[in-house]
Amino acid sequence: MSAIFYPDLKIVAISHIKLQEYVQRGRMKTLAEEIKREGMLRNPPIVTNFFNNTYLHLDGVNRITAVALLKYLTCLVQVVDYGDPTHVHLSSWSHLTSVDKEHVLSSIRKLPAVTMKETKRFDHRILFRPYTICVLAFADGSVVEVSTKKSFTELITRMGSIVDLYADTRVERVFSGSPWTTESIRVRFERFPEHNLFVAFPTF
Repeated sequence: MSAIFYPDLKIVAISHIKLQEYVQRGRMKTLAEEIKREGMLRNPPIVTNFFNNTYLHLDGVNRITAVALLKYLTCLVQVVDYGDPTHVHLSSWSHLTSVDKEHVLSSIRKLPAVTMKETKRFDHRILFRPYTICVLAFADGSVVEVSTKKSFTELITRMGSIVDLYADTRVERVFSGSPWTTESIRVRFERFPEHNLFVAFPTF
């Protein structure tokens, strides 16, 4: 019988939390409204101990920034041991949203040092390539790999620029316990017929 892991709940200064994920402005504002309306923070963000009494955020960047938007100086967080595999399992969220396809593709083409390649089917192995920024899968069946051969910092910056293209629209954050496939993505589109774009990101 395996032991049950319970995170260490703490109230910490938001200024002591180092963010390492791009903030979705639209989602942040929506979460802030929900927190204010409900009077509570659901699913406290996950952090790990960092340097000089600071914390590194692992999950929940929009919740952290939503709390900050409400003028709170502290936030309830779950503190985990990043070095313990029983505490942390790396994975990445994917986004499902609605966009003007041609506008998005045209905007990405204009980003510096970014390469776009259309493929016939979604292949999750693309996400393991070192230069992959993301993979776009549209409801019409088209799939586009987006990459850059610049530094890791530039890759993260370009990733943020792409998320920015749909930051003000409704975004469903979807997760799969197994690698994404063309079929599993199609199921998500059937579940959310109002959306036409699925964006998969690599796990760092």
